[in-house]
Amino acid sequence: METEALTNLLNVEKKAEQIRQNAAREAEFIVEKARKGAEDLLRREGEGLKELQKQEMEAAAEAARKEAEEMRKGCRADLDKLRKSAEKRTQQAVSLLLGKLDRAAQ
Repeated sequence: METEALTNLLNVEKKAEQIRQNAAREAEFIVEKARKGAEDLLRREGEGLKELQKQEMEAAAEAARKEAEEMRKGCRADLDKLRKSAEKRTQQAVSLLLGKLDRAAQ
């Protein structure tokens, strides 16, 4: 009976060791899976951040383009005003000169 009890105890200890080893492997697997998940999450967050930065840069570039377009329109309007003013003054100067020529010819 003593031998049987020792055999049973040995079998229980072997089974306990197998359970501990299985638990250790399972824990290593879970830790590795969690590590890979965390790395993947960090990678995706990094990609999301890069995409957000890209969108912000594109929005800033679009805003700068619109501002430049508005400035160009403003410059064109100013140029048109200056051209019209120059044409008006040229016509006034020509009229004044023609008037002086007429008086001088009389």
